[in-house]
Amino acid sequence: MKEEISNLKAMRLVFIFFKSNISLSLITILILMIFMMMVNLPNMGLIAMFGYIILNLAIQIYIGRAILENNDEVSIKYLASKTNISSFLTKYLNIATGSFLGFFTIIITILFIFSIIVATNLDPTTVDILNQKGVSQESIKALESDRAFQVATLVYSLISLTLSYAFPAVMGRVFSSQSFISAFKRVFLIFSPSLWKSLFSKEYFILILIWSIVISFAFIMIAQLFIYTITIPIALLLLYLISLYNAIIYAYSIIITKRDER
Repeated sequence: MKEEISNLKAMRLVFIFFKSNISLSLITILILMIFMMMVNLPNMGLIAMFGYIILNLAIQIYIGRAILENNDEVSIKYLASKTNISSFLTKYLNIATGSFLGFFTIIITILFIFSIIVATNLDPTTVDILNQKGVSQESIKALESDRAFQVATLVYSLISLTLSYAFPAVMGRVFSSQSFISAFKRVFLIFSPSLWKSLFSKEYFILILIWSIVISFAFIMIAQLFIYTITIPIALLLLYLISLYNAIIYAYSIIITKRDER
């Protein structure tokens, strides 16, 4: 019998995990909130931001690997009840760090190439304004109206959007990594032709389409909740639940694509 793989089941598993060990989730949210608050501190902001991202990845890997081993509600309920905060946050910290550095390398490389292309094709008038005004509203407006910058931004956006389609399947493969190095290397599968070949299936497309719609609406809602101090705890709770939901979708992605590779 074919196991159920759907966004609806992913949502059910998220709430089962949350309800089965509420204290674990609340402590985790508190720790993540502390990292988020530290982002605004001088000299600590960048480190805190990286720490927040890596901890989130470690949590996702913990959940994702559990789903890859057993995709049923009873197993997830049992896992949650037996999980302690230490293992939840640190068990896969090395894999999380490796994957973070892999994606960070890709992003920085693409941005560097993007910057070189833009810098060598800017209109001379725009270059003069940038040299004279530095970082100012006038120089930003000149840059935004420059044809080369507009074209480069469009191309960069299209590349980013295209790569995002493969992102869940890549993350699914990262989940099954056994070390920092293997996690780092597997991130670059986002450029693998064989991986992309496995992504053109109806099941994967529907899974990712619905997931994209769900997280888009969720982040719009979360952004609104962050506006008011009284609703920030709700926003943090939703961020946590979305993180768990993402992890399950990433795990489902590798199940679907591995099945299609056979």
